[in-house]
Amino acid sequence: MNFPYDAVIADSGHAIFIVRDGNVKKISTFGCAFDIYALGKDTYCYSSIGDNSYSGLVVCNENGEVLKRYKTKNEVFGVWPIQNGEKGFLVGELTGKLITVLDADCNVVKRFPILYNGKNLHEVMRGVQIARDGNIWVVQPGDCMIRKFSFEGELLEEIPTGPDTFGMEELENGNIIYTQHTAICEIDRKGKELWRVSASDIPQAGLCWALNFKIAPNGHILIANWLGHGCEKMGYPMIELDEKHELVGMFQISHEANYISDLCFLP
Repeated sequence: MNFPYDAVIADSGHAIFIVRDGNVKKISTFGCAFDIYALGKDTYCYSSIGDNSYSGLVVCNENGEVLKRYKTKNEVFGVWPIQNGEKGFLVGELTGKLITVLDADCNVVKRFPILYNGKNLHEVMRGVQIARDGNIWVVQPGDCMIRKFSFEGELLEEIPTGPDTFGMEELENGNIIYTQHTAICEIDRKGKELWRVSASDIPQAGLCWALNFKIAPNGHILIANWLGHGCEKMGYPMIELDEKHELVGMFQISHEANYISDLCFLP
């Protein structure tokens, strides 16, 4: 089955795939990309991890040429463009246990440390994003917690989660959908679970590692099913659930796409 959406898709195997009208174009990345965003016409940004000794954020064009870049020695999984990058970017720096705020040209505006009680610096944070109230959500799998911080670093809210979380989205009603290793679920702001789809519910999809996801305009949920750490070829890299959370699509994207980690619909 061909992927039916126009989207840019990150593959942590050093690639981006741009899908338009069923046609797929591959772009090489600097390091492994785990977050991907379409900033506008033919412009994208992604988190870069492990480009030699550097990680950070890269803004590139349709041909993969670097337009802007932020480099750090700290490990980075999660980045976030503030108003499509026009107001700058957020970068979650794991090993430094800090959030870096960049301006639109990728210059550092400020940094602030975040709370972390775990010992594994690889799990300090996976996702960062602007909350609906203008503060910052931080996904912290090492603490099994989603936390909200102000831009001054003040802890504002804590929501308990399951382990190995990468992706989250805050809904209009305040609830949160998030991934949890081999599952995706919705919780309220106290952490009460409202629904869940686990690997055992959709065995034909081979859900091995639910990383990021996006909600399509039709209400469907597209899950990036990461197939690394021994899960190679054990499932479909992209899984689609309908608005009732039932399986409706399983996609390969490309024979070169083996480690799908995130997607963003094209404007």
